[in-house]
Amino acid sequence: MKVDGIEIDIQLTKDGRIVVMHDWKVDRTTTGRGYVYELDFDYIRTLDAGQWFTKDFYRRSCADFGRSFRYTSSRYDAKYRNKRYSKTSQ
Repeated sequence: MKVDGIEIDIQLTKDGRIVVMHDWKVDRTTTGRGYVYELDFDYIRTLDAGQWFTKDFYRRSCADFGRSFRYTSSRYDAKYRNKRYSKTSQ
């Protein structure tokens, strides 16, 4: 299958680091709880972000922006969307 481009959602952590995360909270797709903006990057990196999908992705960590950018920039036309949290965006 040919893909011309992809869109990736990014958010800032409590300590100002950028992570790839679609949901406002880590609850649905990781073993953690809470809003991305309330959590430190190092904590988010310890969460299992794959086991909810299949056992083949067990112990996969959340992607940080740098790693994601290095992988996608040479392969795709990647668009990054900064998701800024606000009470109305829930």
